[in-house]
Amino acid sequence: MDLLAKWFSLNADLKTLLSLWEAHKVAGTANTNRCREIRSICLFALCLEKNTNERFLVGFRDYQRPGVAPTPSNVAELFIDGFAEIEDCEVILSPDYGADGSPERPIQKYQIVGYRSQTPSTFDLIRFIERKKLSRTTPDDNLRLLINLELDQPLSVNLITVSTFLQGRQPKCPYSHVYLLGKTGGNGESDDRIFLCWQLYPTLEEFQKLSLREAKALVFVNSFPVPSCQCTR
Repeated sequence: MDLLAKWFSLNADLKTLLSLWEAHKVAGTANTNRCREIRSICLFALCLEKNTNERFLVGFRDYQRPGVAPTPSNVAELFIDGFAEIEDCEVILSPDYGADGSPERPIQKYQIVGYRSQTPSTFDLIRFIERKKLSRTTPDDNLRLLINLELDQPLSVNLITVSTFLQGRQPKCPYSHVYLLGKTGGNGESDDRIFLCWQLYPTLEEFQKLSLREAKALVFVNSFPVPSCQCTR
């Protein structure tokens, strides 16, 4: 693939995606891979928004076809497993310039993996990401990995150890950045639930905590409809 090639993506705002996820939850269909990936990237984007004061759209890739808009026409179809997963990229994040902003914008490519171990530990997590992602991924300086700790029990992972492993790995970690998303406090979807986010690679950095109440408030900032956009690498 030409790394400078342009391609279209269907972009959606966080409010739309989280509303559709809620509908899947009510219907009992929110446990598919795609539903979990979309919720993970939306929560991560909200953590970024709180920490950077930027706004983001979630994009789903489709290579440029002259004169043809990307599919699907119905945003609900984005929740179908496997849709728009191209070349190890599940979703993208791009700046939200508003409804009248330029359709051409920089992007960040993401892979997403959910960690759901019944016996979570620091070294189990390291083995998991090595087996599932690190050993299978071609190096890409614009590809990021988001690890979502889908655990009900309190966080019990030594993040310094995980970050040290990633920084010292040989061959070099294939991702430009590795992030970890977790949660703590409250029950279910209560407003007391807190989302935690760290950058594990290339350096260890902790983001500001995000409560579910804050997440809901941020979602309503991005409330206007978003058209398909042409993006550049």
